[in-house]
Amino acid sequence: VGERDRDRCRGALRRVPPGEGAPTGLSEPDCLLYQGGIGGAATRYYDVEAVQPTKPHVALKIGRIAVLRHSGEMAKLELGKLQRLDPNYGYHILEAYTFADQRDSKRAADELKLATAAAAPEDQPYTASAEVHAILNQSVDVISSLDKAIQRGEATSSYVVNDPLFQYLKSDSRFQQILTRE
Repeated sequence: VGERDRDRCRGALRRVPPGEGAPTGLSEPDCLLYQGGIGGAATRYYDVEAVQPTKPHVALKIGRIAVLRHSGEMAKLELGKLQRLDPNYGYHILEAYTFADQRDSKRAADELKLATAAAAPEDQPYTASAEVHAILNQSVDVISSLDKAIQRGEATSSYVVNDPLFQYLKSDSRFQQILTRE
């Protein structure tokens, strides 16, 4: 499954004209991230951001990884960028990650609602919601969000299996059922 996802990711990138970012925000580091390579992806996202500093999808991805790595200062920098570049969706998603990291489930949930309401078709609000709920150790909400993400075409089973936030659910039968729905 990982090989298929990597090929799909690279194929999508080949369809983007040279020098342009994909309209969906897809970039080369995503291929690594979707296979669980958070560290390598983070380094490459910085390179993408240096070339395309006004791309909100890149700022969101860097900020999200910063939260997962407990790098609050970097997350705060990206949050400031998102407040200017994507105040309706990306800003609220990253705020939800930040509040989850602080164990403030109420504020995280409020931010997820705002982001989901503002999500464009290419955004991934339910995948992000699943990760936020995983940070908060809310297994039922993780499963529900993953189900919606896969129904919406946001997440692939390879990404879900490789995401370190979902590792604790690998033996959960509900989680296994989610993986078979793709």
